[in-house]
Amino acid sequence: MSKMHFYLRERIDRIKTKIETELKYKKVLTRTQKIIITWLVLFLYWIILSAKFEIFSMVIGLGLSFIVSIFTYDLITKDIRSRGHIIERILNFVLLYVPELIFIYLFRLIEANVNVAKHVIFMDIKPGIVKIKTDLRSDTGVTALANLITLTPGTLTIDVKRTLEGNTLYVHWIDVKTFSSERAGDMIKGGLDKWLERIFW
Repeated sequence: MSKMHFYLRERIDRIKTKIETELKYKKVLTRTQKIIITWLVLFLYWIILSAKFEIFSMVIGLGLSFIVSIFTYDLITKDIRSRGHIIERILNFVLLYVPELIFIYLFRLIEANVNVAKHVIFMDIKPGIVKIKTDLRSDTGVTALANLITLTPGTLTIDVKRTLEGNTLYVHWIDVKTFSSERAGDMIKGGLDKWLERIFW
């Protein structure tokens, strides 16, 4: 068989995988839901950055956030899939998902800082690049996971590669404890990708 045949076969497999994935997660948010979510996120940023709780400032923030959300709603919500009512999703996100992520990630940060300090003091560093897989397929979900891994001391995401089975991340690890891709992925991700799968696909 020629190289062209293998190339076409690979392209067909990728298109087939993409279609199957989109069918699995085809229930996207409506335009109104996307605008509402974007509006709330932008207004929250307005409150954090302005640090003012005056009525005039809040009204200006609500108005500007709404205007901006009408034009930019797809940037934030493109990879979010609908699972249940929009109010239920927002309440779950605010009351469950965010606190859970903060708790998980703070614990991982403390643990990673202690480990890095121990490696520096005892000079027993065994750095290396490991390949880990994730079931996340959306650009936003994979980017969020890569950033969380990079922000954790001792690990740095250096590349992301799309495969037919999912996405593969190449991570520089300060202390390679295992050569098993699956075990290394469990240790580095620490459940963060499972949390992200609740929002992104």
